[in-house]
Amino acid sequence: MSTRIRLATPEDIDSILAMSRGLAEEVGDPPPGLTAETFQRDAFGPEAWFQAFIAESAERSVGYALINRVFDPQTGTRGLFMTDLYVAPAERSRGLGKAIMQALARYAQEVDSHWMAWDVPDNAERARAFYESLGAEPREKLFKLSTMVLMEDALNALAADEG
Repeated sequence: MSTRIRLATPEDIDSILAMSRGLAEEVGDPPPGLTAETFQRDAFGPEAWFQAFIAESAERSVGYALINRVFDPQTGTRGLFMTDLYVAPAERSRGLGKAIMQALARYAQEVDSHWMAWDVPDNAERARAFYESLGAEPREKLFKLSTMVLMEDALNALAADEG
């Protein structure tokens, strides 16, 4: 599979919004409030609040991830919080999720991030197993979500993984 993962550009907004609606529908969430205008402003404006990554295969958008930079005063370290990771259903089980996570781990190294975290619903056993296979560990449990974390050693190992 020839897949390219890159930082999104404004030309990718419509594709990412469509996949975002698909993700919300799949997990039973209401439609996302993200619009093309807010996406443009908050990902590409002078004060970007998040970064978007897009995965392409055969010139088609087949996945995306959204991340925010955060700071943990408790540890005094920079980190990333992933709000979305999506792979089109027809593209799953082909290594694309891992490839996106690797791209995020490499980006984390570029921006001197020491960890990356995200939430996983308690009933998402397959997702939890996937993240744990990458070295992530569950940290705290809030409501019906667990926060998963890739600490620095696991983050660096994932970034260096060529497979």
